[in-house]
Amino acid sequence: MPRAWPVGPFESVFAEPLRNGLTKPRSVRGTGIKVVTMGEVFAHDRIAHIEMDRVPLSEGEAVRYTLQTGDLLFARQSLVLSGAGKCSIFLGDDEPVTFEGHLIRARIDPRRADSRFYYYFFNSMGGRQAIERIVEQVAAAGIRSSDLGKLVVPFPPLADQQAIAAILSAFDDKIELNRRKIATLEALAGALFQSWFVDYAPVRARAAGCALLPAEVAGLILDGLDGLDGLDLGKLPPGWRVGVLGDLVGLLPGYAFRSGDWVEAACPLSRLGRSNPKSLIWTRLVMWRLTLPDRPIYINSERATC
Repeated sequence: MPRAWPVGPFESVFAEPLRNGLTKPRSVRGTGIKVVTMGEVFAHDRIAHIEMDRVPLSEGEAVRYTLQTGDLLFARQSLVLSGAGKCSIFLGDDEPVTFEGHLIRARIDPRRADSRFYYYFFNSMGGRQAIERIVEQVAAAGIRSSDLGKLVVPFPPLADQQAIAAILSAFDDKIELNRRKIATLEALAGALFQSWFVDYAPVRARAAGCALLPAEVAGLILDGLDGLDGLDLGKLPPGWRVGVLGDLVGLLPGYAFRSGDWVEAACPLSRLGRSNPKSLIWTRLVMWRLTLPDRPIYINSERATC
């Protein structure tokens, strides 16, 4: 951080005081307007146009608790130090959105500051260190609104804030675009796999006299569906064999860690709540007999030899 930048309390750039979100019982959730929860804040740094739970709001609650584009959301509590005070930015939605009671909303005055700049500041090493100075660690790590408002932050000129935020936002926009492209390609690959190796569409097309594939590929396709319905695979394409999942990978259940085993600096731990949804495909594969080619194959970018 440049030494020429002045510093002062974070609350100096607020458009209104910090506000904790609404607490609504689970019994009323599922209808109403979208609500940002701790789950969204920990899963998304930039929140915009995503699926969320819903809660009902009265007219008065809607006035006080509806989010505006540029609002910053801070996690009040976390089981670990690194999660307390985690900052996300709300970038808008096509419908009203509120936020739950485990979050703190900071609404920045656009005449004084750019909320995107402070979003990037609190996600930087220096900003994270500043947050950790106000974290209270008891059974869980947490921050208080009063401490967050008085936290000392930099006050660069507004034009500098906007320039910095614009550059970093452009990078984030490009990253998000690439993620969407990858998701589209993965969906196409999944649909192709489903069509070829689960629904046997090319086999059915050939049996019906339709030429859907190039000749060099069509030669690998079976002439009919005999033995392909159900688990009796019967006749297979050249070079293929039937196997089981154990022929391809080693399966090992995870260790049952206790909450007291968690520490800040050690080996990263993959938990079910944060697992890639694609890992659930193994639940289905275990139930199937596999058709394996006699050549190296790739699964989730990891090479396995059958």
